[in-house]
Amino acid sequence: MSLTTVAGDFIFLLLLFSSGAVGLGFSLEDEKAQIERFQQYLRIQTAHPNPDYAGAVSFLSSQARSIGLKILTLEFTPGKPLLLLSWTGSDPSLPSILLNSHLDYVPADPSHWIHPPFSAYRDSDGRIFARGAQDDKSIAIQYLEALRNLKGRGFSPLRVHPRFPRTR
Repeated sequence: MSLTTVAGDFIFLLLLFSSGAVGLGFSLEDEKAQIERFQQYLRIQTAHPNPDYAGAVSFLSSQARSIGLKILTLEFTPGKPLLLLSWTGSDPSLPSILLNSHLDYVPADPSHWIHPPFSAYRDSDGRIFARGAQDDKSIAIQYLEALRNLKGRGFSPLRVHPRFPRTR
């Protein structure tokens, strides 16, 4: 099985079990909570030259913990964390799947914005205005919400996460 096939299968699962899918029984409260989590993440200022990596890692770790994912933070360069989240599967013969996202983004000049770029303002049409809303914070939140949904439905993956080194 090729990596493309594996990735395609996973994307299909993400779409199938995404919160926006029709008929999956999501309540307005579920949708509101998902949007609030996205807005919380957007409000963490991770624009250069001084990104709040610690705040972003803390938020994502908290969300991962809330759905039972394993967490490992590495720093190959001091002050620039690499956050690994893992969901244990049941078949070690299958390769792992890596979902990738980044925490930081380029600066936002507030004078070029309709709403403050770190306010995560939501208008009456449901649009959210914030730096990072499309690139790249939405991706991490989509991954976490899809995993939250799958776990909430009792799904158990076959693939095994990468083995983390033993930490304290």
